[in-house]
Amino acid sequence: MSKLLLVDDESVTRRGLLRSVPWAALGVSEIREARDGVEALRLTRQFRPDIVVTDVRMPRLNGIDLAIEIRKRLPAVKLIFISGYSDKEYLRSAIRLGAVDYVEKPINLEEFTQAIRQAAGQTAADVPEELAPSGQPVNRKIALALKLIEEQYMDSGLNVTALADQVRLTQPYLSVLFKKTMGRSVSEYLLALRIEKSKLLLVEEDIRVGEVAHRVGYNDANAYAKAFKRIMGLSPAKFRQRYQR
Repeated sequence: MSKLLLVDDESVTRRGLLRSVPWAALGVSEIREARDGVEALRLTRQFRPDIVVTDVRMPRLNGIDLAIEIRKRLPAVKLIFISGYSDKEYLRSAIRLGAVDYVEKPINLEEFTQAIRQAAGQTAADVPEELAPSGQPVNRKIALALKLIEEQYMDSGLNVTALADQVRLTQPYLSVLFKKTMGRSVSEYLLALRIEKSKLLLVEEDIRVGEVAHRVGYNDANAYAKAFKRIMGLSPAKFRQRYQR
């Protein structure tokens, strides 16, 4: 079971979370709360939490600076940030600190609960990072996102929002984390994968270009053809003429 410190200058938010979240069922046995970063830092010295849930913008000491100070004392602590702002600099700071998640206000209870469950699970038994196709270690959420993209690229409804829902991360946090890890956005990665898959279909199967488009997640064959030409420098039909066996 994990010990958790909840830090937010809004008492309504603290009370709402303390009352609404099934803490014990998620693996949290003890909770302390703080009104700002200074109070939280003082509590940390005695309480030594396993998980810290903190607002980003607070008086006296903000959540990012608080997390940096706590990490110096407790390197293994699991961090979850909550914020009413989707400022990319905050998101990048959360990623650099290895945060479990970054949950935006107004807080979605299911999303928040999932973040707590993940943090408590990591505290109970940390699992080595998984590998991306490049062989580089990546966040487990990104490894899952890559797996889902590979499995679902043919679904025209797959996009960063749908992917974020499936991996249980907020869309802004997933977007920044994915780009930092993979060097390109979710949309760019998905587009590149769809084009690569379509190249195989164009060369190896005798089907219409419209069917190729459909099989790689495009409802509109013209949109597919434009995307293909932008990436490859020639149309799908000309690519087929040049490389088909």
